[in-house]
Amino acid sequence: MAANAVAVVKAALRAVHGEEKADELSGYYLALEVKQVHAGMMIAVPATCWDEIARLETRAFAKRLKKIAAHVDLEQYRKSSRGPKKPPPKKSRYRNGGHVSTHKLLTGDDP
Repeated sequence: MAANAVAVVKAALRAVHGEEKADELSGYYLALEVKQVHAGMMIAVPATCWDEIARLETRAFAKRLKKIAAHVDLEQYRKSSRGPKKPPPKKSRYRNGGHVSTHKLLTGDDP
């Protein structure tokens, strides 16, 4: 259900702010916002208001969503961008100093 709610929110934001800005939004942050705000809205907003919204025609509902989406601060829901990758450290050829044959060790030859 949260995925559907996020899809509807993202569609409203896309309609108001444009495709490019909506693609910069994080689905995670939007879902988190829906999750955190839902319980409070169920307490603070009377059931009669929800009944009103439930009876709206599709076009009227979309119009109301777009009106609300126009006031959203998109910066709060932007995707986190990854910083530049660090180059891997230079590796020495042998971690343990290199291979010395057992034969050289037994015969006493200088490695």
